Amino acid sequence: MKIIKRKEYIDNIRHYLWIPLVKIITGQRRIWKSVILSQLMDEFSPKETIYINKELSEWSHVSEDYHLEKYLEEEIKIGKKYIFIDEVQKILHWENALVSLLSKYGNKIDIIVTGSNSRMLSKELGTYLAGRNVQIHIHPFGYDEYRFLFDLDINRESFEQFLKAGTFPAVYQLPNEIQEVWTKQLVDSIFIKEIYSNYTIDHTDVLLDLFAYLTNTIGSKTNISNIQKHLEKQGRKVSVVTLNTYVQYLKDAYLIYGVSGYDLRGKKFFDKEQKYYISNPAMRFFQHSRKYDVMWSILENYIYLEGKRYWRTMSVAKIKDKEIDFIAEKNNEKMYIQVAYELSSPEVIEREFSSLEMIKDSRKKYVISMDSFEWVNENGIHQISAWNSYKIFS
Repeated sequence: MKIIKRKEYIDNIRHYLWIPLVKIITGQRRIWKSVILSQLMDEFSPKETIYINKELSEWSHVSEDYHLEKYLEEEIKIGKKYIFIDEVQKILHWENALVSLLSKYGNKIDIIVTGSNSRMLSKELGTYLAGRNVQIHIHPFGYDEYRFLFDLDINRESFEQFLKAGTFPAVYQLPNEIQEVWTKQLVDSIFIKEIYSNYTIDHTDVLLDLFAYLTNTIGSKTNISNIQKHLEKQGRKVSVVTLNTYVQYLKDAYLIYGVSGYDLRGKKFFDKEQKYYISNPAMRFFQHSRKYDVMWSILENYIYLEGKRYWRTMSVAKIKDKEIDFIAEKNNEKMYIQVAYELSSPEVIEREFSSLEMIKDSRKKYVISMDSFEWVNENGIHQISAWNSYKIFS
């Protein structure tokens, strides 16, 4: 398999080089953060670089801020300028060491680190590295990158292959028959390394049931009280406080995303209910068969991930009693999106287009589906095939 150069991320990191800030590359495990780091390191002489990989046992001796600062200072004194640290959150109080080094050496060094848990961006980090860091988040792989890796044409067949393979690039090297098993094993390892090892979990069964519930209700509005009632029916008694905490743990590990709603008429966000999406749509196949309703939710999940990757802000919305699947925003741009698996009848077409027709502003409006035809209705609303949705995001 080819190794793709995720140019947009490398260019973004390069933009901040030699600015006295710690560059923090965040994202889920096995999303090629290390590959991006390696590709960036290749641009510099080995004599100028320092590389610490906390995934490897050979770096077990660098376990606290004191060890990190002492080691790096010795390397800096012999002329090393670029500091690369993989999975920096595995070093206790790492931020103290980096702040100290920035204070001593200022713009004589450049520090780039990766981390797989947003816990490292917590209030504590804001205290120690406030104003001294910039975060670059690495998003899951998209259909365009999947196609590039295998030299595939843009069509429904290759798009469905991608949806079933998922967004973990390492899975693409495996035979189709074991991809699902491998993906499940990787998710299990994320639970172990990013949740169980970082937090005290009193009810692991509740956490796993919670994750299963959220993967099973992709794109459905829900709230913590509804989740609590569902789990109680399964024999899992747990408080709202604990559930809120567990949801945050799943977000910290980049396994799920919570999306707030926006009232287009009232011009305000509402947080009582949210929709949840998962970082890898293929994770839904663990507990559910490949049937229509699963593929519909996976398609909506994909559109959410693409929007986050390119447009950064994705909200769900309502106008009167109608729902709008997504409002995508970037800088001063905005567009509205409805997602339907197939426009299989006049009733379905009416339902999907009517919500967008209620929005009277002139911004672009799209219905994205798995249909092969594309058209524009009399009100200027575009229907496009899902495999061509890159045209509206990129």
